[in-house]
Amino acid sequence: MKEEDSPDRDGAGSASAPETVALELEGMEPAAPGPRRYPWWRYAVSLGVLLACLLAGSALASYGRLPLPGSVLGMLLLAATLHLRWLPVAAVEPAADLLLRHMALLFVPAGVGLMLQFDLLRREWLPIVLASAASTLAVLVTVGWLQQRLEPDA
Repeated sequence: MKEEDSPDRDGAGSASAPETVALELEGMEPAAPGPRRYPWWRYAVSLGVLLACLLAGSALASYGRLPLPGSVLGMLLLAATLHLRWLPVAAVEPAADLLLRHMALLFVPAGVGLMLQFDLLRREWLPIVLASAASTLAVLVTVGWLQQRLEPDA
Protein backbone atom coordinates (compact mmCIF):
# COMPACT_ATOMS: atom_id res chain seq x y z
CA MET A 1 0.00 0.00 0.00
CA LYS A 2 1.31 3.45 -0.90
CA GLU A 3 2.06 6.15 1.67
CA GLU A 4 -0.68 8.41 0.32
CA ASP A 5 -3.30 5.62 0.52
CA SER A 6 -2.63 5.01 4.21
CA PRO A 7 -5.72 5.56 6.39
CA ASP A 8 -3.48 6.82 9.26
CA ARG A 9 -2.08 9.72 7.26
CA ASP A 10 -4.52 12.33 8.61
CA GLY A 11 -5.28 10.50 11.84
CA ALA A 12 -8.82 9.52 10.81
CA GLY A 13 -8.03 5.82 10.88
CA SER A 14 -5.92 6.05 14.03
CA ALA A 15 -6.46 3.45 16.72
CA SER A 16 -5.66 5.92 19.51
CA ALA A 17 -9.13 7.48 19.58
CA PRO A 18 -10.97 4.21 20.45
CA GLU A 19 -8.25 3.40 23.01
CA THR A 20 -8.74 6.80 24.63
CA VAL A 21 -12.48 6.29 24.83
CA ALA A 22 -11.97 2.81 26.29
CA LEU A 23 -9.54 4.17 28.88
CA GLU A 24 -11.97 6.94 29.86
CA LEU A 25 -14.77 4.40 30.24
CA GLU A 26 -12.58 2.33 32.55
CA GLY A 27 -11.84 5.39 34.67
CA MET A 28 -8.25 5.68 33.51
CA GLU A 29 -6.83 8.74 31.81
CA PRO A 30 -4.75 8.64 28.64
CA ALA A 31 -1.10 9.63 28.84
CA ALA A 32 -0.44 13.34 29.27
CA PRO A 33 0.67 15.25 26.20
CA GLY A 34 4.33 16.16 25.76
CA PRO A 35 5.89 19.38 27.00
CA ARG A 36 4.46 22.64 25.71
CA ARG A 37 6.36 24.35 22.94
CA TYR A 38 6.76 28.13 22.91
CA PRO A 39 8.23 30.47 20.29
CA TRP A 40 11.89 31.34 20.89
CA TRP A 41 11.12 34.94 21.89
CA ARG A 42 8.85 33.81 24.76
CA TYR A 43 11.75 31.76 26.16
CA ALA A 44 14.02 34.80 25.84
CA VAL A 45 11.53 37.15 27.54
CA SER A 46 10.80 34.76 30.40
CA LEU A 47 14.49 34.04 30.99
CA GLY A 48 15.05 37.81 30.97
CA VAL A 49 12.39 38.27 33.65
CA LEU A 50 13.99 35.58 35.82
CA LEU A 51 17.43 37.13 35.29
CA ALA A 52 16.07 40.60 36.16
CA CYS A 53 14.67 39.26 39.44
CA LEU A 54 18.01 37.60 40.21
CA LEU A 55 19.95 40.79 39.48
CA ALA A 56 17.51 42.92 41.50
CA GLY A 57 17.84 40.55 44.44
CA SER A 58 21.62 40.59 44.19
CA ALA A 59 21.69 44.37 44.04
CA LEU A 60 19.32 44.61 47.00
CA ALA A 61 21.47 42.22 49.06
CA SER A 62 24.67 44.00 48.09
CA TYR A 63 23.61 47.62 48.53
CA GLY A 64 21.34 46.93 51.49
CA ARG A 65 24.01 44.79 53.18
CA LEU A 66 21.33 42.21 53.94
CA PRO A 67 22.26 38.82 55.43
CA LEU A 68 20.35 36.91 52.71
CA PRO A 69 21.90 35.78 49.43
CA GLY A 70 20.89 37.76 46.36
CA SER A 71 19.44 34.71 44.67
CA VAL A 72 17.07 34.13 47.61
CA LEU A 73 15.99 37.79 47.58
CA GLY A 74 15.46 37.57 43.83
CA MET A 75 13.27 34.52 44.29
CA LEU A 76 11.28 36.36 46.97
CA LEU A 77 10.89 39.36 44.63
CA LEU A 78 9.65 37.06 41.87
CA ALA A 79 7.20 35.34 44.22
CA ALA A 80 5.92 38.71 45.48
CA THR A 81 5.41 40.13 41.99
CA LEU A 82 3.57 37.00 40.91
CA HIS A 83 1.45 36.91 44.08
CA LEU A 84 0.52 40.60 43.80
CA ARG A 85 -0.22 40.04 40.10
CA TRP A 86 2.20 42.77 39.03
CA LEU A 87 3.62 40.16 36.68
CA PRO A 88 1.47 37.56 34.89
CA VAL A 89 2.45 33.92 35.30
CA ALA A 90 2.60 33.62 31.51
CA ALA A 91 5.62 35.95 31.56
CA VAL A 92 7.78 33.33 33.31
CA GLU A 93 6.01 30.12 32.30
CA PRO A 94 8.21 29.14 29.32
CA ALA A 95 11.47 29.46 31.25
CA ALA A 96 9.98 27.79 34.32
CA ASP A 97 8.76 24.84 32.23
CA LEU A 98 12.16 24.51 30.58
CA LEU A 99 14.10 24.67 33.85
CA LEU A 100 11.77 22.25 35.63
CA ARG A 101 11.92 19.81 32.74
CA HIS A 102 15.73 19.71 32.96
CA MET A 103 16.09 20.08 36.74
CA ALA A 104 18.01 16.82 37.14
CA LEU A 105 20.87 18.28 35.11
CA LEU A 106 21.10 21.20 37.54
CA PHE A 107 22.01 18.82 40.37
CA VAL A 108 25.04 17.39 38.55
CA PRO A 109 27.49 20.14 39.65
CA ALA A 110 26.39 19.77 43.28
CA GLY A 111 26.85 16.00 43.09
CA VAL A 112 30.30 16.42 41.60
CA GLY A 113 31.18 18.87 44.36
CA LEU A 114 30.09 16.37 46.98
CA MET A 115 32.23 13.64 45.43
CA LEU A 116 35.23 15.97 45.36
CA GLN A 117 34.82 16.55 49.11
CA PHE A 118 34.20 12.91 49.98
CA ASP A 119 37.11 12.71 52.46
CA LEU A 120 35.76 15.71 54.38
CA LEU A 121 32.26 14.24 54.37
CA ARG A 122 33.59 10.94 55.70
CA ARG A 123 35.41 12.71 58.56
CA GLU A 124 32.58 15.09 59.47
CA TRP A 125 29.51 12.90 58.83
CA LEU A 126 28.10 13.11 62.38
CA PRO A 127 27.86 16.95 62.57
CA ILE A 128 26.44 17.00 59.04
CA VAL A 129 23.74 14.44 59.88
CA LEU A 130 22.88 16.17 63.18
CA ALA A 131 22.68 19.60 61.53
CA SER A 132 20.51 18.20 58.72
CA ALA A 133 18.15 16.51 61.18
CA ALA A 134 17.91 19.61 63.39
CA SER A 135 17.24 21.94 60.44
CA THR A 136 14.64 19.56 59.00
CA LEU A 137 12.88 19.41 62.36
CA ALA A 138 13.02 23.21 62.67
CA VAL A 139 11.48 23.64 59.21
CA LEU A 140 8.72 21.10 59.96
CA VAL A 141 7.84 22.76 63.25
CA THR A 142 7.90 26.26 61.75
CA VAL A 143 5.76 25.31 58.73
CA GLY A 144 3.28 23.44 60.93
CA TRP A 145 3.01 26.37 63.33
CA LEU A 146 2.56 28.85 60.46
CA GLN A 147 -0.04 26.63 58.81
CA GLN A 148 -2.07 26.50 62.02
CA ARG A 149 -1.76 30.27 62.53
CA LEU A 150 -2.66 31.22 58.96
CA GLU A 151 -5.38 28.63 58.33
CA PRO A 152 -8.85 29.95 59.05
CA ASP A 153 -10.75 28.08 61.73
CA ALA A 154 -13.08 25.61 60.07
